[in-house]
Amino acid sequence: MTEQLEEGNAAEKLVEILINKMETMDATIESLKIENELIKQHMTNPTGLLKKMGFVPMRTPIAEDVRNDIFRGGGDNILKAVDENGIEIPATNEEFHNMKWEEIHALAESARGE
Repeated sequence: MTEQLEEGNAAEKLVEILINKMETMDATIESLKIENELIKQHMTNPTGLLKKMGFVPMRTPIAEDVRNDIFRGGGDNILKAVDENGIEIPATNEEFHNMKWEEIHALAESARGE
């Protein structure tokens, strides 16, 4: 009879352990479902994800209320409206986005004074 109780207790412990394990797995699956839903949202509309990464839409206007520094205009700046090589400095993010690599490199070289 003691053996039957020990076997019964072992069976109960095993069932309890299995139930706990299944509950843990179920909770993990639920959290994965939530994460999967968030990933699906980012894939269908990546704007939020790109914004968190620091990307700016090309149609975003350039900030007007930012203090002047050597790169933004005013005073003796590196970037002028038209640089010495005759390349016009873009006024909007969209214009920067549409620049060719040659123009970008030319602006960088003129900013360095080469």
